[in-house]
Amino acid sequence: MTPLNLEQTLSYLRERMPAPFDLPQLAHLCRTGQLTPLFAYDRYALDQENYDDDRIDCVTFNLSGYLTAPELIEVIYKDKTIELDIAIVYEFLDTISYEIKGENLTSMKGRKVILLNKEYNHALYERDPKYSVFSDNDSVTITRNDLLFDLEQLESIAPAGDTQTSQRKNALAHSATDTTAHTPADMVKVPHQSYRTIDRILYALIQLSGADNSEPYSQNNPSLNAKITTILQNDGLPLEYEAVGKWLARANDLKPINKK
Repeated sequence: MTPLNLEQTLSYLRERMPAPFDLPQLAHLCRTGQLTPLFAYDRYALDQENYDDDRIDCVTFNLSGYLTAPELIEVIYKDKTIELDIAIVYEFLDTISYEIKGENLTSMKGRKVILLNKEYNHALYERDPKYSVFSDNDSVTITRNDLLFDLEQLESIAPAGDTQTSQRKNALAHSATDTTAHTPADMVKVPHQSYRTIDRILYALIQLSGADNSEPYSQNNPSLNAKITTILQNDGLPLEYEAVGKWLARANDLKPINKK
């Protein structure tokens, strides 16, 4: 497995998927099971399926690898910070052979585990009747910065050599000879080279408006997305908030060069 962070994953897919491609499309791939959001983990864990209070020492182990959880999809499209106590094994990296009730741990992909901050201490358990392997520090905090994706999965969705370079060249050549190319039917047909122009125009309009674009996908006032979708709805030109958010998010990615 080769892990890519969120920015690298978006960059990879934007080069190979129909535009515009952003967080909502990435979340959709995860919801449909085509892509698995992950986070790295290197602490202790407890096999949930074989968890037994009387034999907890038999199912506690060091887990070094990559885990997943359905809640990670919310981190993608809501920029939500979550706390996880239970996760699902995606890849187990430890080369040491562990066995739980006769089962080799290297075969645990897809199994649920309870996350632990510390290793089970059997000697302390025998001395202290109140001892517990569980603590308030067992859960892990996950933000967008922690998200990872498997390059092998990405290549199964969009092969590494399958970029849209040839399509873009064809679109550019067509626009040079087509007198109606300056009035495309919809944004999907905008040549990729035009994105830079659109992004900069949107950036300038946002600066002129003074509106709050800190959360481009937010549907709540006073977000710019909410204002735009409301105006369009009132004028009979409706757009979904996610469609608006795609472009507002791109404008947010621009960094002024001369601004102090």
